[in-house]
Amino acid sequence: MPAFVRSIRESMPGYGSGSNFGSVIGTVQAGAGTNTIIIPATGATTPTGGTPFNANGGPAPSRGRWRMRQTALGGATTTALTITVTDGSTVLNVANIPASPASALIDWSGSFNTDLGITSISFVVVDATSGGTIDVEVSMT
Repeated sequence: MPAFVRSIRESMPGYGSGSNFGSVIGTVQAGAGTNTIIIPATGATTPTGGTPFNANGGPAPSRGRWRMRQTALGGATTTALTITVTDGSTVLNVANIPASPASALIDWSGSFNTDLGITSISFVVVDATSGGTIDVEVSMT
């Protein structure tokens, strides 16, 4: 499956600001385990295949939408997801999705609203049995 064809930016008016969109595409989880994918506000710590969400240095966003997709599963695995945001000192859990059915390709999305000036968002993906290819994106205001 290709990288996102229809971006989360298109799903809600006002969230499409290019200065508040970030993604990490094509992270491979080779087997069972935990994979933490971080999208930072600026490019200094952006993972390979990633785009920071506030590269232009505007005000830190506090709310937005996220999307996570996992494809190319290697077997009858389940996938669970936890998403946290931080302002550099406070960490908030903004989503927690329990394990999916075995062998299910997933395309999850959601929204969040905080009082933080967000400096990074973390997707913690837990695969049992085998892994797959993970794509994540966020669009914030």
